[in-house]
Amino acid sequence: MSNLALELTRVAVAVAALGGSSAEFGGLSDAAVLAARGPIADLLRLSNTVAALLAGTIARRSRPELGQSGLAARYGLRNPTLMVQDATGLSRMEAGRLLAVGVLMNDTETAERRAADAAREAELAAQVAAEAVAEAVAEAEREAARAAARAAA
Repeated sequence: MSNLALELTRVAVAVAALGGSSAEFGGLSDAAVLAARGPIADLLRLSNTVAALLAGTIARRSRPELGQSGLAARYGLRNPTLMVQDATGLSRMEAGRLLAVGVLMNDTETAERRAADAAREAELAAQVAAEAVAEAVAEAEREAARAAARAAA
């Protein structure tokens, strides 16, 4: 399970422990009411993050180049915004914003993965180059030693 999923689970448990009715919340002390703001805000933030990840996935699987085989089209929806709206119950404008955030998150994650892959490849290339230089230096030293031995003889 990812860190996001673990954090979401932890926060959801903390919020659920607060209660599930007006009477239960009404029975909380002032300090508990004030303390509840943090976990509830965290839950909202994390659930919005998860919703954006879902929206980004819907967008990727509903790309225009996929045509009628795209996810939204296969379910009879004209575009991914309508699918996000249907999935979340948000207004069309809010669904569009969530979709834009999800696409940005997906693009950022993809770019970070590519950068990490490129860094690993560069590190490997540098290691191979360093080994080649070390071998070339060692061979040059051996050749110099052979030349010195021939000259001394």
